[in-house]
Amino acid sequence: MMHKPWLFKFLILLCLLMNTACGPAIIAGGAAVGVGSAAFIYGELQTEERVSFDAAWNATQKAVEDLGFTTTSKENGQFWGDLIARNAEAKKVGIKLRSPDETRTEIKIRVGFFGDEKASRRILDEIRRRY
Repeated sequence: MMHKPWLFKFLILLCLLMNTACGPAIIAGGAAVGVGSAAFIYGELQTEERVSFDAAWNATQKAVEDLGFTTTSKENGQFWGDLIARNAEAKKVGIKLRSPDETRTEIKIRVGFFGDEKASRRILDEIRRRY
């Protein structure tokens, strides 16, 4: 049975190109989100801040209030918090805080169903102003 050697070589080359093109992008993308930086991933703004959970939680509540949002629910534990609000356009705003230790807090913000990067970054800026 005779195989087409050019087809096999083409497929190998295609696989290599896909691996070398996507691999570094995935690695760089994951490494780019460090402490203090924010990445908009799948409709959600994600960041890790060098701040205690209590300071981040208080800043989040104050920012939501100062932005004129209506808080519909909020609950928190010692190292976690979830806040849901509605903005002026009645879009749902979800903010999740998780603290892996006493000096860092992960913040995730989603505005609307599909996410709104501009609105999420504005909220994050307002939270950061209140630490």
